[in-house]
Amino acid sequence: MKRHWSFLFCDWKILYPFALLVLAAGVTLALVRKDPLWVNRMGNVIIGIGVWMSMRYTLREGKNRYRDSARSSPTVPGTNALNSDFFNDAAFSIGDAHLQLYGLGLVVVGSVVGSFGDLILKLVIPGCSG
Repeated sequence: MKRHWSFLFCDWKILYPFALLVLAAGVTLALVRKDPLWVNRMGNVIIGIGVWMSMRYTLREGKNRYRDSARSSPTVPGTNALNSDFFNDAAFSIGDAHLQLYGLGLVVVGSVVGSFGDLILKLVIPGCSG
C-alpha cells in the first residue's frame, strides 16, 4: 500500500526534535536580544506543531473517508477474500490515535512555554530580563 505524505510530515520522530529546535531558537533569541518574550512566542509555534501532528488522520483521509464502501467490510464485497484495505485502515487508526496523544503532549508543553516561558527563563538565567 502506498503511504500518504502525512506519514512523514506528521511523524513524532521528526516533529519532536523540530519542536526542541524551535524551543532552543526561542531561548537563543531571548538571550541575544535580551527579550524573554521570544520564549513565549516560540511556545505558540510549538502549539502549532502539536496541532499539526494530531491532524494526520484528517490529512490522510480527508473528505473521502466514508465514500469507499469497499473499505467498510473485512471481506471483499461479493467474495470471501480478506480485504486488506479494511485491516490497513484499522492499523493506521491506531497510529493516528498515538499521534493525537503525542500532539496533545506538544500542545500542553507549548501552552506552558507560551504562558510561562519568560518567567521560567528569568528564573533559570537571572541576567535575561526585558
